[in-house]
Amino acid sequence: MRARIVIGGVQSGVGKTTITLGIIAALRKMGYDVRPFKVGPDFIDPSHQRVVAGNPSHNLDSFMMAPEQIRASFLKNTSDESIAVIEGVMGFFDGMSGKNEERGSTSHVSKILKAPAILVAGVGPIARSIGAVALGYRDFDPDVNLQGVIFNPVGSEKYKKILEDSIDGILPSLGHFPKDERLAIGERHLGLKMAHEIKYDLERLAEVTLENIDLERLVEIAKNEPGEIEEENVETEPIYKGCRIALANDEAFCFYYPENIDILRELGAEVLEFSPIRDPFPDADGLYIGGGYPELFAKALSENETTIEAIKKRVEEGMPLYAECGGMMYTLKEVDGYKMLGIFDAKAKMREKLQAIGYVLAETRSDTILAEAGKTIRGHEFHYTEVAARNVKFGYRMIRGKGIADGRDGMIYKNVLASYTHIHAISHPEAFARFLRLCHDT
Repeated sequence: MRARIVIGGVQSGVGKTTITLGIIAALRKMGYDVRPFKVGPDFIDPSHQRVVAGNPSHNLDSFMMAPEQIRASFLKNTSDESIAVIEGVMGFFDGMSGKNEERGSTSHVSKILKAPAILVAGVGPIARSIGAVALGYRDFDPDVNLQGVIFNPVGSEKYKKILEDSIDGILPSLGHFPKDERLAIGERHLGLKMAHEIKYDLERLAEVTLENIDLERLVEIAKNEPGEIEEENVETEPIYKGCRIALANDEAFCFYYPENIDILRELGAEVLEFSPIRDPFPDADGLYIGGGYPELFAKALSENETTIEAIKKRVEEGMPLYAECGGMMYTLKEVDGYKMLGIFDAKAKMREKLQAIGYVLAETRSDTILAEAGKTIRGHEFHYTEVAARNVKFGYRMIRGKGIADGRDGMIYKNVLASYTHIHAISHPEAFARFLRLCHDT
């Protein structure tokens, strides 16, 4: 049986990320091999989990992935000796809608994986009423295996006693997290800062967790409460050996699902990581540019003119290029006035307000480097930028989501596809196979 525990929240902003990282750090200090996961499409929290756990973090998303794909990913990335710590998203039951739609929620993933869950309850101006909250969460869905509560933040022993008494007989208390600004993670427009920008005090994080949370009980729950999951084997043949894919990977482009890179290697490709900020463009058959923060590094990107010209030349020669969100912005003429690749006659501007967030369903209206016409693409979008485009061909019609303009996304030019939509290789392995085939044959 694969030991596993889900850390969910009463709502967003209750500190489940910090507590999850604390639990990972503490378990690692205790000698466990911790395998982290994140419910939902987020790129940022997994970057922190990867650093603290010393293992890659993988997303489990029940909108973008079918239940069998979630189980297969979980089994592939765990072992009989490891403990999986799965961080939830938003409130525990928050999914696609408020009425009988649990896809995308923490609770749905916990049921798919038959995993016990711990609820993080954000506290402050509340006392005995937290018992009503715990009772409601415990009974809302009888198929969910809630096993306890962690309170956050708690500033005194007296307050902790009130909270623990309030849930007595409803759910067990597994402890609390104290107020400690030194453990806070900085934020900006897309959420928390990325892990490579943070200096962690992992020793303190582990010690605070060990002092205030019942880790022995949590391990017991993780080992003894889960149900069995049947093994689902999926094998990938390395049929594109010799194909070389350039991967933009630096502080400007850092939003990648591990599986999106893994599948390229599993299909036989050599992945060549480079920085569009500072490196020359490598000798490659194709280019993949993920999301990130090009708006924060637009000046530096524009100054690497040698790489800009090299990529443009290869695009004109027919090299396939797939770009998502921040990567899409790099393919435009300008980002906030700074020169980019200029593949598309379009400009991006940073806005103060969030422009789009949520899951995407897109229909391909014409053949693209990822799919033929008539296919449905699942993904998500999250950005503060706005794109003004002229004389551009779009490959996606948005069934759900905003896209670039007028319900359209996925700009096309030669063998280039650039979109606000992020996709996941687990839900669309055929898209990456099609991309590689084109890179291999062009």
